[in-house]
Amino acid sequence: MALSTKIIATEINNLSDARYFSAFPVDWLTFVCNPSSTKTLSVERIQEIVTWIEGPKIALDVRGCSQQTVEQLFSSFAANGIIVDATQQLSAEIREQVDVFTTIYLTAINTLERLEVSLATLTIGDSLILDFSLNDVDLEQLFHPRFKHLVSDFDVYVQAPLNVKDVSRFLELNLSGLALQSGHEEKVGIRSFDDVQDLMEELVIEE
Repeated sequence: MALSTKIIATEINNLSDARYFSAFPVDWLTFVCNPSSTKTLSVERIQEIVTWIEGPKIALDVRGCSQQTVEQLFSSFAANGIIVDATQQLSAEIREQVDVFTTIYLTAINTLERLEVSLATLTIGDSLILDFSLNDVDLEQLFHPRFKHLVSDFDVYVQAPLNVKDVSRFLELNLSGLALQSGHEEKVGIRSFDDVQDLMEELVIEE
């Protein structure tokens, strides 16, 4: 099985999601590590989950964490990548060791203008997750001709509430991929995937 674009499955918090997304297969699974987040998982729990899967790379979502906390996490868990926000500082050693994804949160007001300002502070070629899912951002901004021009120098993943009907339009943008948020188990081992099933099936390439 193959998908028509790369997928980052974010905020994995249970084995059901990890196994579901791995089976498609997606490219990345990410785990929240900020101790103040209600979605955080311990390194021990992350390690327990990843022993049951194979295929995707693993990234630690350390948004909001101090540099010291980040270094402690990476000294105890050998992740392939890291998710940060645009204000965080990382040591040169960590940047050399793993893939870094910087999250940019878009706003409903002056969406593209604010995006241009944010991109000006980054380095050409950086990997980005552009979050359209907050702040009531008009999803049509994603398909504005100016958007594609603004992000052309970056490795871009989009986190947005895409419907199945939007998939073909998204693929025409030729961006790196989508970031899809995981869900929650109703009970241990029981999880409905109605929230993502149609979208994932639309991305499957028929062989």
